[in-house]
Amino acid sequence: MKSIVIYIFIFGSLITGCINAPDFSNTPEITFIGFNKSTMLQGDLNTDSVTLIIDFTDGDGDIGSTATSSKLNLFIYDNRNGFVYDNIKLPEIPQDGAFNGVKGTIQLKLYNGCCLFDDKPNCSVVPSESNELSFDIYMIDKAGNQSNTITTSVLELVCG
Repeated sequence: MKSIVIYIFIFGSLITGCINAPDFSNTPEITFIGFNKSTMLQGDLNTDSVTLIIDFTDGDGDIGSTATSSKLNLFIYDNRNGFVYDNIKLPEIPQDGAFNGVKGTIQLKLYNGCCLFDDKPNCSVVPSESNELSFDIYMIDKAGNQSNTITTSVLELVCG
């Protein structure tokens, strides 16, 4: 009987020893996964969009903002000119069980913008032209820790 108790204890120790809690930094980390398509039509009335997909980890799980907060926490910059393309308020991740960190995927709809030109007004309709559009993206958690900055792949923004 004693040997059975010891065996169960050893077996239990082996199982819990194999289940390791993630060891994420308290500074968020993001990874670009991709877009749902490679082209988007220019426009100023949200007539076209792409879905941006990024993964994230955070050791203390303090990602997002409460419903009553106006604090933005995901920042997207247009690499054609360095201007802000969009700033996003991510929803709060519940802290229950987040003491070991959180890992997840964000899917975000980005609406179309205008083609930029050196020799004609921006948003000009030019059927034979397109812009290469990519973004730099980072996030900030509730503690103010800024993630790494990622650069997306290039989208073709069709100007016509």
